[in-house]
Amino acid sequence: MEIRRSKPAQEGVDPAGILAFLDEIEEKQIHLHSFMLLRNDAVIAEGSYAPCRQEDIHTLFSLSKSFTSTGIGFLVQEGQIHLEDPALKFFPEISKEKVCDRLQKITVKHLLTMNTGQTSEPEGIFGDPARDWIQEFWMNEAKEEPGTWFFYNTLASYMLSAIFTRVSGETLFDYLKVHLFTPLGFSKDIWWEKGAGGYNAGGFGLNISVEDIARFALLLEHQGNLDGMQILSKSWWQDAVYPWSDPSNTWEGENRYGYGYQFWGCHVPGSFRGDGAFGQYCIVLPKEKLLFVSTAGHENMQQIADALWHNILPALEKSPDTFQPKAQTELEQRLLQLQLPTYYEEKESFSSQRDCQTQLPKEWCQKNYRLDTNILGITELSFENTQKGVRIHLTHGTCQNTFEVEPEVWREGTLTLDKKYLEENQFVFGTRLYEKMAARGCLNDGVYYLDFIYPQTAYQDTWELRKTDQGIRLWIKRNTGFDRVDFEVEAVEMKRKMQNS
Repeated sequence: MEIRRSKPAQEGVDPAGILAFLDEIEEKQIHLHSFMLLRNDAVIAEGSYAPCRQEDIHTLFSLSKSFTSTGIGFLVQEGQIHLEDPALKFFPEISKEKVCDRLQKITVKHLLTMNTGQTSEPEGIFGDPARDWIQEFWMNEAKEEPGTWFFYNTLASYMLSAIFTRVSGETLFDYLKVHLFTPLGFSKDIWWEKGAGGYNAGGFGLNISVEDIARFALLLEHQGNLDGMQILSKSWWQDAVYPWSDPSNTWEGENRYGYGYQFWGCHVPGSFRGDGAFGQYCIVLPKEKLLFVSTAGHENMQQIADALWHNILPALEKSPDTFQPKAQTELEQRLLQLQLPTYYEEKESFSSQRDCQTQLPKEWCQKNYRLDTNILGITELSFENTQKGVRIHLTHGTCQNTFEVEPEVWREGTLTLDKKYLEENQFVFGTRLYEKMAARGCLNDGVYYLDFIYPQTAYQDTWELRKTDQGIRLWIKRNTGFDRVDFEVEAVEMKRKMQNS
């Protein structure tokens, strides 16, 4: 599947509107990673904020749910499953007598539309694959009648994945590779995390590129038709994005416009989206023939959608004879120069009036510092100045890591985490996501500021390091996440020389 490239004006979009979109992203300090804007089946603008790249495989969080729904659609089309099938029938190991009367009524459709009647999920379940997710789902009592109460239920999406595998004999990922991902031309190194029991996580954990999301968006816009071939029935797609559920009982803002089969409605009439935490978007506006897809690492993800509504929709309404040719030239140049800001530059303690020093004072260097026990598992640090910046040696348990850091550009590297730490902290999901990283940093007013970003995730860590009589005091904070990282730790100087690398 080839995706055509075009220019905004050729597709009836004022390039000045896209520039205004980029301005709003910058002004509101939105940490967008990559995006693509399409109209009339053509890409009219695309960009990645360095060190992120368009080809990066990025975790989708809950945008994965829309792909889980699509897998169920294939089984419905093949007649292997029906939406009104009782969900419990696929789990014969669960004793019916132990399941509450309301849960015995739930169907596959209730799972798809988040209408199981449950009003909570078992606490901490997704951090522990040793727990029996299937058993805990059925033991989680429904407080409401199925079909009457919307509750955003990621465990319900996992149940769909489990049902899929039990019916088809294949994991959701293996099946979709053949029937969806390969026909659409997805990247070769995509993958999907597995949860308890070896089933794909369903509600999260799919890892693909921003262009892969765009290919999916095109299929959604054309209701399952790929280059003239209907790979999934038109009626399925129409039902999948229909607002079967009313989320307004528990949700506000853009999330109150209905929920289909793991798709959200949007306020623009006829539009819908799949989305994942922190700015993973697949937004489809069929009437406008407009698609927007993104990967990001931003806490308030609504701001990304708002930038689209504020700037791109008005750009569709302007007369082409009002477009300024210089706007296209400026847009092309701007898209080539995108770079993620560091979080430390946004901090009040960071003095933009002072010059950033490239190197550290000599008293910081050629020494090893041992860290107190901390939640990130970092055990030792040392520093040495280079011609352009600082080389940081970081020990994580038994693993040695070395990073190059400069103040003006992101320097890419790799990260190896200690296996024992990962096992003890049940850090089993997405450990591959942290293998790629990039760093920036500088000395500013006596404080060494560092930002580490993991481009395949939504996460970016900010460090502040201050010299003390005993060594270094570190303050580390993660930009976002379900379990916040925000702590201070002492690093005491060890009385021995660092070995030259």
